[in-house]
Amino acid sequence: MPTSENIYYKTIEPKKYTSDLRELGSKFYAVMSAVEDQTSFITFLNEVKLLYPDATHHCYAWRILGTEITEFSQDDGEPSGTAGLPILNQMRSSELINTAIIVVRYFGGTKLGKAGLIEAYGNAAHDVIQTATLINVQQAVSMSIQLTYDTKKNVDGILKKHQIGINNGEYLEKVVYHLHIPEQQLSDVEQDLKQIEYLGISYQVTGKKLIEV
Repeated sequence: MPTSENIYYKTIEPKKYTSDLRELGSKFYAVMSAVEDQTSFITFLNEVKLLYPDATHHCYAWRILGTEITEFSQDDGEPSGTAGLPILNQMRSSELINTAIIVVRYFGGTKLGKAGLIEAYGNAAHDVIQTATLINVQQAVSMSIQLTYDTKKNVDGILKKHQIGINNGEYLEKVVYHLHIPEQQLSDVEQDLKQIEYLGISYQVTGKKLIEV
């Protein structure tokens, strides 16, 4: 079971989500996608611009989890703070990470004013978020543990103590466990593993991964 010390986020399935909103003649098309980094966001942005090449504005926001959450918003010619920030605030409210939302506007001839723009862009982002089933995730560290059949009971006991499941196991001359450990538990697990290194076990941290909880 997860502990209260673990930190959880929300993300979406790796596909595109869309919604549309009309406000005083203007059309707002929202497109949401999972993104892993800024490079994948740029690819997503270029795809949307190809779909709506003649739009008046392509406003957006993204939130990406690395060592910490980084985020960015862009008004794309709308008055400062009236487009990108309302989109970003909807993402913050939903605790979304590794996600980007682009709201494309076709100007309808009637100015909405700053308050109207903030509401329209915020509502467009809210609507597209509502089309997705949000997935609860947490940041985990990928680890491989090398052990023998004689030490399997010792390692299994440590994993059971910390309620860590084995993602994949190799059972040949030696045993290799591949698992994901929530970041907040890593130092405690490592401390216990170090205490039995003299038995011939070894371990290696191989990266980070978001895991569903």
